[in-house]
Amino acid sequence: DDTDGNSTMKQSSPSDSISSLYNEYEELLLKQILIQFHIDAEWFPIILNICRTLAKIIRVTSISNDSTPNNDIRRNVKFKKLPGGLKSETQIINGCVFTKNVTHRSMSARIDGPRVLLLKSQIEYQRSDDHRLTTLEPVLNQEPHYLYSYVDKINSHFRPDILVVEKSVSRLAQDFIVANGLVLIYNVKESIMQRLSKCLCTTVMTSIDSRLPANFQTPLGRCEYFQVKEYELNHRYKKRLMFFAGCPPEYGCTVLIRGGTLQQLKVVKSIMRLFLLITYSTQLEQSFLNDCYAQIIDNHNDCLSIIKQFDLEQSIDSMVTNKQTIIDLISNNLLLSTSPYVRYNPPYILTCTNQPYVPSELLYQTIHNNKYQQKRDKNNSTIDDDKQAKDTDIYSCWYNWLTQHQQQQPRDQPIETIFAPYLDLRLHLQIAILYSANCTVQNKLLTCRQPEILEMPAYSIQDTTLGSFLEQHCFSTNDAPCKTCQQPLQDHVRQIVHGEMKLVIRIKHVDKTTSNLQKNPPSNSIYMWNYCEHCRESSAKRLMSSRTWSLSFTKFLELLFHLESFSVSSTRSCQHHIFRDHYHYFHSQQFVASFRLFQIKLKEFYLPKSTMTLKPFVFERDYYIELTKSLSVNGYSIFSTIVERLVEFKSFNLMPEFLISKIDQYLLQERIEQQIFRSLMDEIQLKMTAGNSGGDGEQKRQLDATSYVSIDDQIVEAKKFITKIVQNWNTTLLDLVQIIKKQEKQRESSKKVAIKAVPSGETSADIASSCLSETDLPNTFENSSTLQSQPSATGDTDESTIESGSTKVTSTADDEITRRTGVFKFLSTFLPTAENDFVPLKSPFNDDEHLQLSGKFVVNHRELSSIIAHALSMSEYEQRLNEETLLLNETIQEQNTDVKQQVDDNGTPLEDHQHIDLHFHDSSTKFTVKIFYAAKFHLLRQTILTNHSDEISYIRSLSHCKKWQPRGGKSKSEFWQTTDDYFVLKDLNQKESFSFSTFAPSYIEYITNSIKYNRPTTLTKILGIYHIQYRHNTTGENFKRDILVLENLLNNQNNIFNSTIPPIIYDLKGSMRNRLAIVDETQTDVVFLDENFLTHTHENPFYVRLHTKWTLMKALNADTQFLSKHGIVDYSLLVSCHNDEQQSIVFVGIIDYIRTYTWDKKIETIVKSMSSVGQSPTVISPEHYRTRFLRRMDQYFPVVPDEWHAYEKKFLDLSLFQTETMAANLVNDLPT
Repeated sequence: DDTDGNSTMKQSSPSDSISSLYNEYEELLLKQILIQFHIDAEWFPIILNICRTLAKIIRVTSISNDSTPNNDIRRNVKFKKLPGGLKSETQIINGCVFTKNVTHRSMSARIDGPRVLLLKSQIEYQRSDDHRLTTLEPVLNQEPHYLYSYVDKINSHFRPDILVVEKSVSRLAQDFIVANGLVLIYNVKESIMQRLSKCLCTTVMTSIDSRLPANFQTPLGRCEYFQVKEYELNHRYKKRLMFFAGCPPEYGCTVLIRGGTLQQLKVVKSIMRLFLLITYSTQLEQSFLNDCYAQIIDNHNDCLSIIKQFDLEQSIDSMVTNKQTIIDLISNNLLLSTSPYVRYNPPYILTCTNQPYVPSELLYQTIHNNKYQQKRDKNNSTIDDDKQAKDTDIYSCWYNWLTQHQQQQPRDQPIETIFAPYLDLRLHLQIAILYSANCTVQNKLLTCRQPEILEMPAYSIQDTTLGSFLEQHCFSTNDAPCKTCQQPLQDHVRQIVHGEMKLVIRIKHVDKTTSNLQKNPPSNSIYMWNYCEHCRESSAKRLMSSRTWSLSFTKFLELLFHLESFSVSSTRSCQHHIFRDHYHYFHSQQFVASFRLFQIKLKEFYLPKSTMTLKPFVFERDYYIELTKSLSVNGYSIFSTIVERLVEFKSFNLMPEFLISKIDQYLLQERIEQQIFRSLMDEIQLKMTAGNSGGDGEQKRQLDATSYVSIDDQIVEAKKFITKIVQNWNTTLLDLVQIIKKQEKQRESSKKVAIKAVPSGETSADIASSCLSETDLPNTFENSSTLQSQPSATGDTDESTIESGSTKVTSTADDEITRRTGVFKFLSTFLPTAENDFVPLKSPFNDDEHLQLSGKFVVNHRELSSIIAHALSMSEYEQRLNEETLLLNETIQEQNTDVKQQVDDNGTPLEDHQHIDLHFHDSSTKFTVKIFYAAKFHLLRQTILTNHSDEISYIRSLSHCKKWQPRGGKSKSEFWQTTDDYFVLKDLNQKESFSFSTFAPSYIEYITNSIKYNRPTTLTKILGIYHIQYRHNTTGENFKRDILVLENLLNNQNNIFNSTIPPIIYDLKGSMRNRLAIVDETQTDVVFLDENFLTHTHENPFYVRLHTKWTLMKALNADTQFLSKHGIVDYSLLVSCHNDEQQSIVFVGIIDYIRTYTWDKKIETIVKSMSSVGQSPTVISPEHYRTRFLRRMDQYFPVVPDEWHAYEKKFLDLSLFQTETMAANLVNDLPT
């Protein structure tokens, strides 16, 4: 097996190239810290030498007296501030130094090679209550005897030179101790006693009252010398320090800091403590990289030279300017890590554009540069001996951050604290990870530990070492089996996620007989090697060094997740990234642990936009060309037919002269109307060719949407013009036929009567013509302008007037002529049957289109949205809407409260004046539209739509729709979708309609306030509710529906995510019962449910960033609270996921929030709870539904922390998260 490593066993030592790189980086890092905190550069060599010396001489693994696992080197070092003196007097004392003095002046102030006894108990005589009845003298005699014996036992048995007592010592005992020549120190702090115990390599005796065994080993500590030394502070005060010096340095040291004021030394102490930890950690990192066969790539050594050129001192003032300055500093030259080639990306929250609801503190929008500048100017104007310390007050927040690790800063913090954490090195001395564990049982993954966030400060109680993690959590066989699956630890796969990387840890049991590995390593020994999956080669097997074993697991994870790809490579010919392209193996006993990094995609969530911008929907230019051609052909065909019929009338030889003259007028009128139609078509054609400069076919599509909208409007105008022409000419031709019939009838009847005397001057023709009055001739428009401006005979008029006019137009002759001779033979050409029915001109357009109605939009009763669009565009609606708006504003001003909907006993809304009823019809169909809460929804649309003109765009969008059937839904409702995909129309049943109409005012107020106060919401926006009714006179069709118009969440997602891959859509309710969509592999547009979601995301969850999850849960929490308050249940979260190689975007929104928890739902809950055994009912109360919904949504989208997690979480309310995922913080150990 190539991954098992070869047989070469090697011990590692830091290479010169890595060592020199880290040394140079440490120097640059220390210089940056000193500049950042305004500390004199003279401290640079002092701090550097002291920290490097301490890191070499102190053995952290020697800590054994404490039960807490802590690998922090600073626990063995005490930093003692001593104001005054010179900086050069700062020194390392190999031992313990503390503020104390000997008890008596007669006691020696210096002892060489002393023997020290540490005693915890007090040296006093404890008087018992049994002596209350005895005389006083025996009791007083017992005390000296007891204390003398106690001191004598100490002196004779231990023979110490110095006695250190943690508690009190009586005065009499002090005299005996002085008499014995011992140095007494009492009332010593417990922490100092522990330090003395470590430095002197001894233990603290609890008491010596009991009999000591003969073989008892003397617990005396030794050091090179003991001394009490007095120091002068600021020429006024003096301070005595006690030294136990000359101890083994690996057990503990004290650093005596001198050369400044107390305020300055506090900062120097904080820097020194920080830099000591950095120095110690870098030494361990060097050892780890050498054990991994790592080396620096030569052509990337210019990184440090670039950093050297960076002048941080000039950039200090710009650090609080704006977020772009912070991004530039983080991206380029500011050192934020203890490792040379560890780089952090700028905070995503500062660079992304999808964060409209994030607190402004995280976005640096509340920075007051004037306040900061005034504070700097004030400090710069003050010149005194302590100026340097006062300058540091500007950066007091940085001192606090360095000295207090878990300091919580208030939201109203001063300007200097706002930007500090992002640019502070201490922020990155910890790591936050998302930890989970899965069990592999019969090749099926079982989640044993749900993902939870762990925060681990480096070298702290919450941290562990790399070797300890491997031994306790990978190779241990003593642990109890998992409580979830009852399987041993080695049968689990651990996942650690951070940033955009996932670390997978697998454990394999090694069979001694078949393994290619060498013999098992000795106990507590770990071998390590790596394997490149690209080169298919493994490195030599190497024994893990003690320093690598002691490396902080936090720093190990930081190297894995953040080490730059160009920084190191294997010492073999392989040049691939040593962590991202390699498997890392660790072998101990019979187990091998593998570590492998994988790239993950974090989901970027998009909530429904608070506002909408409606762009006109237009078809391709070819569509308009074909439509124009068809319209032109149909129009000219109608005019041709009119001319043919008029000419045939005129050619009849028995036609009277006055009628022929009238037909000539009709022919002239036809030519005028045809010219009007030609002008319309020419104007359309001119606009169609406006974008074509001639030649290039691509330029034909350069017309903007506004031009196409104008073309579309003119096409509608032309269609209505043709419809008007057909309607009017049918009336004209019908009247002509009736007149000719009447004339022929009179001629036939005149033959049956006697011819009367004719007055002189009159002929028979005159008599015939006199029978026809001028009122019998048909009337048409007088000029072409009348046709264009005259409103429809049936549009926006009184219904009774329209009906009477229609009856007049369609009336026929009262008498029927049975003989058809002469002109009747000619008229029979217009008759398809033997009946006297007139054959009218046939309209070239669809019968479903009601083109007789006036207005800009075409009404099609098969497209319900077009009926709504026509109603909203009527002048009557606009007039009544203005009245309702004025009334609504007056009501709000008078009451200053929300207008609540009142309902009578029958459930009918009492405030019907808030609704507007509109009626309109043409010759075939009567329409009725009721607009619920017209004024309120109009104001809501004004808030949602970006400008007032978008109300017209809203109406235009509703002018066309198509049938739409959502996939995966169980609703029996019908759906329509507007042609431009902006809106969806949903058919509501009676219960849904009543439910929504009752809480619609509250919904409008909630959405309005969300937009006004910039609150996130996931509710799909509802823009209106309408009742539509129409009756078709011809077919008898009677249609009644309540229609809800809401935004289409899936609309225009390609504008944000350009991909040809269809999205994966989920409908999530948070329930596991009957929530599995069974689909075939051939199906594409499928809506998956909760069980499908859990299956799909088991290995690849929907990982999200902290601010994304916070925004989502904040919106869901507020939305579900509003829905629960109004008794809404059965809503769900629609999730549309788009994936490609670069990004992963998710669109979410709550849908189906119409149904309330009414009495029928309550009965269903009771029945199902009684019939369900061991399962909760599917129908539950609104509050229980909300709780379950929020808990599941929180579990579905785990948060992945990044390097900025510790700071960002302070400004985000994590209480919004329902589960304990975010509550897990600073655990004592990594879970198994």
